Amino acid sequence: MKRTPVAVGVVLLLLGTGVFLFVERASLRDWIAQAAKPSLPVARPYTPSIKPAPTQIPGPPAVVEGGVATSSHYTLESSPSTTPMPAKIDPLADTGALPSQANLDVPFTTQSPYAKWTPQDEESCEEAASYMVDAYYRGEQTISQDEAVKALDGIVAYEMKTFGFFKDTSATTTASFISGYLGYQDVRIVPFNVTDMKRAVVNGYPVILPTAGKLLQNANFHNGGPLFHMVVVKGFTTDGKIVTNDPGTRNGKDYLYTVDILRTAVHDWNNGDVTNGKQVMLIVLPKT
Repeated sequence: MKRTPVAVGVVLLLLGTGVFLFVERASLRDWIAQAAKPSLPVARPYTPSIKPAPTQIPGPPAVVEGGVATSSHYTLESSPSTTPMPAKIDPLADTGALPSQANLDVPFTTQSPYAKWTPQDEESCEEAASYMVDAYYRGEQTISQDEAVKALDGIVAYEMKTFGFFKDTSATTTASFISGYLGYQDVRIVPFNVTDMKRAVVNGYPVILPTAGKLLQNANFHNGGPLFHMVVVKGFTTDGKIVTNDPGTRNGKDYLYTVDILRTAVHDWNNGDVTNGKQVMLIVLPKT
């Protein structure tokens, strides 16, 4: 059967389209993932004028979404390298009813800025999460790949010199390098609950969550996800989703998790027994 030029052209076009789709499959997945995201609240940049009310003398425990708020906020655990100052600023100050949505303009980087996923990259979620918060407080709106590499390498070098390791840093150790290397003298490690997490965001403070990575059920993770992982909470939506910057994937900017997933997944390192680790969160207060 003789093929017409038109038929040959159609075959070549289909082959070319197939090759293009195969080569660009990662970019197409990214585009589809971005297109599927709902519209988010307008991101609010950091401004030093965001200052919650002074700490109040704790009253009786209040029932809140996801747990109980008590005075243990400031006694649960502290880093030896931080200087708690609860009398100056309370990031969880109750300033009234929570709004239905909020979003902070925290810039994003993955823990592998050039997508090489070296052994160091694989273990740099705590460093990337901390650096994103630092960049937010410095007023940065974007983080370049070069900036991220330099920053993460610097944090890792500090950890190796100070602790002798950098992998799987607990909330306490993470608070220690945020203080000792990044220079934030007030880093709070407080019990995790959803209401307090949202209130910190509304008051202008991103929240770092240590998690059992596989319980996050993030479809972008390989092999079900890491044993231990940290993400930055930057907002929440009217339909109940939590807006995060998740450094474990290139699609991690404004990544949405459900409240139920976070309630299950939030756990500290606990010497590798992560799913039995304390449910805590880190709140870094800006430099004064």
